[in-house]
Amino acid sequence: MAESRQNGVETARSYADSVRGAFSAMGVYGGVQAVQILAGMIRGKSAALLLGVGGMGVASLYASAAAVVQQIAVAGLNLAVVREISGMSDDEESCRVAATVSRRLTDLCAVGGAILCLLMSPLLSLLTFGSYEYTVGFMCLSLMVGMSVAATGRLALLQATRSLRPLAGATICSTVVSVVVAVPLYWAFSVNGIVPAMIAGSLSGLWFYSRAVGRLRRYGGSVGVRLRDHKPLVRRLLRSGMSLMAVGAMSVGVTFAVNVWLRAEAGESSVAMYNAASSVSSQCASLVFMAMAMDYFPRISALAGDRKAMSDVVEHQICAVLTVLAPMSCLLSAMAPLVTGLLFSSEFDGMIPMLRWLSVAMVLKGVSYPLGYVPLAMGHRRLYFRLEGVYGTVTVFTAVAAGYVAGGLEGIGVAMCAVYALDIAVYAMVCRRCFGVLPGGRTLSIAGRSVAIAVCAVMASGLPDRVWAYAAQAVVCLVALTASWIELCRIKRDI
Repeated sequence: MAESRQNGVETARSYADSVRGAFSAMGVYGGVQAVQILAGMIRGKSAALLLGVGGMGVASLYASAAAVVQQIAVAGLNLAVVREISGMSDDEESCRVAATVSRRLTDLCAVGGAILCLLMSPLLSLLTFGSYEYTVGFMCLSLMVGMSVAATGRLALLQATRSLRPLAGATICSTVVSVVVAVPLYWAFSVNGIVPAMIAGSLSGLWFYSRAVGRLRRYGGSVGVRLRDHKPLVRRLLRSGMSLMAVGAMSVGVTFAVNVWLRAEAGESSVAMYNAASSVSSQCASLVFMAMAMDYFPRISALAGDRKAMSDVVEHQICAVLTVLAPMSCLLSAMAPLVTGLLFSSEFDGMIPMLRWLSVAMVLKGVSYPLGYVPLAMGHRRLYFRLEGVYGTVTVFTAVAAGYVAGGLEGIGVAMCAVYALDIAVYAMVCRRCFGVLPGGRTLSIAGRSVAIAVCAVMASGLPDRVWAYAAQAVVCLVALTASWIELCRIKRDI
C-alpha cells in the first residue's frame, strides 16, 4: 500500500515536472518568437519591396544550397553534443573537458565547411541556378557556412545545459542585428546585397552565442586539452554525429531539391511563394518546436533508461504542444490574407491557400514531432536514420512534387498534411514496437479534436459568401480557444 502511494507521488511529480518544463520552455521562447516574428515581418516586407518576388526566390535558393553544405560540415555534432553532455554527471572538470572538446571539433568542422563551400561553388551555382553566374556569390557564402557551423556548436552547449534564458537572449540579439544590417544592404545593393546580409547574420549569431557560452560557469572556460588525449569521447561524438549528419544533410537536401525542381517547373516566383508560406507557418510553430528541441530532447535523453518515465514525458509533451498549436492554427488560417499582405505584397497572394493547409499540417506535426525524437534519445542511430533520413526525404519530395502537379501550391499544402498524418502512424508504430512508448487514449483524443478544429477552420475560409466565411472562421477560432483554455485549466489543476 505504501509502495503504491509512493509510486503515485512519483508519477504526479513526474507529470508536474514534464508539463512545467514544456510550458516553461514555451514561455521563454515566447519572447524570442515575438521578436523573431517582428524581425521577420520587417525583413520579409523589406525583401518583398526591395528585391521583388524574383529576388526573394534567389535568396531562398542561396539559403537552401548553403544549408546543405552546412549540414554536411557540422557532421551532426550539435545533436551528438546535446545527447552526450545532457546525460553527464555533475563533475565540473569532466563537463568542462567535454565542452572544450566539442567546441574544438565544431571549429574544425567550421573550417572544413568553409573550404568545402569554396571548392564546390561552381557546382553549387550550376545545380542551383542552372549556370555559373552565381559562383562568386557561393564563394563568398563559404564565410557564412563556416561561421554558422561554429555558432551551431555554441548553441548546442547552451541546449545541452538547458540554459534557456542565455540562449534566448543570444537568439534575440542575433536576430535584431541581422535585420538591422540586412535591410540597408537590400536597399543599397538590391539582389547583390543578399549574400552580404547572410554573412552578417551568421557573424552576429557566432558572436552572441559565443558570449553566452563564455558566461556559463561550468562550460564557459576552455581547459588545456588535446583531442588525441580524449579519443574515446571524440570517437563517441563523431560516431553518433555521422549518422545524424546524414539525416540533417538529407533533410536540407530535400528542401534544396524541392526548390531546384520548383524553379525548373514553375520559375523563381513559385519558389519564393513556396518558401514564404513555409517560413510563415514555421515561424508560427517555432515557439513550440524550438522549445521542444531545446528542452524536451535533453529531458528524454536523460530518461533513456526509464521507458515508463519517457512515455509519460512524451504524452505530456504532446498534450502541451497541441494546447498551444490548435488555436494558433485556426488564427493563422483565418488571418492568412492579412498576414500575407503585412509580410509581403500582393504578388504573394497565390500562397494563401497553401498557407491555410500548412496550418493544419502544423497541428499534425505537433503529434509526430515528439514521437520522432524517441529513437534518437534511445540511441538507435540507424533507426533514426531510416525514419528521418530515408523515409522522411522520400515522402516529403514525393508529396511536394505530386501535390504541385495535382493542385499547384495549394496541392503542396494538402500533400504536407498527408505526410504528417502518415508520420504519426509510422512513428507511433515504431515507438510502440521498439521502445514500448505510446501516448494514451486521452492524448489521441486531444490530437483528433485539434486536427478536426484546424480542418474546420480551412473549410470555413472556403465558403463562397465572404461574410459567412468570416463568421464561420470566428466561431471555429472561438471553439479552439475555449477548448485550449479548458485544457490549460485542467493542467494547472493537476500540477
